[in-house]
Amino acid sequence: MGVLGVAVAYLYFIVSQKLMYVHVGVEGPLYAVISAVLLVAALVFFQIFNYRMLYSGTYDRLDEDPSSFNLSPIITASSMGYIAAQFLLSLTVSKSFKMMVLVGAYSVLILIMAYIATYLHRYMYILQNPEQLKSMYSGFGRPKKERMR
Repeated sequence: MGVLGVAVAYLYFIVSQKLMYVHVGVEGPLYAVISAVLLVAALVFFQIFNYRMLYSGTYDRLDEDPSSFNLSPIITASSMGYIAAQFLLSLTVSKSFKMMVLVGAYSVLILIMAYIATYLHRYMYILQNPEQLKSMYSGFGRPKKERMR
């Protein structure tokens, strides 16, 4: 997806390494080597996957075909239930609670970076391709009152 996507993946890798070595107590270089190999493999896989999806037209078909089934509320509810259960269970063990707070804070920071990276790439594409966007969307670049007509 871009340099910032790779940077976010690397930041998440560094954070997970710190958690494993400092807080969990993993020793030796084997865990770091295996993790680095898996990171590179995941980055290559998703780059190839996105390339194939983009040039096969699958992304266009998914954008044009609105689904009547919305999975988002189900995923959100189950995720929030899991987080609430883990939070309540960890209240009894103070070290576990501290670790959960750290992981939660790191996860929020990584998600913010991923969000910023996604919208920065979109913004850069808009700046670099205004004529193409005007041909695709007739109202692009016009004031809101003129777009409604």
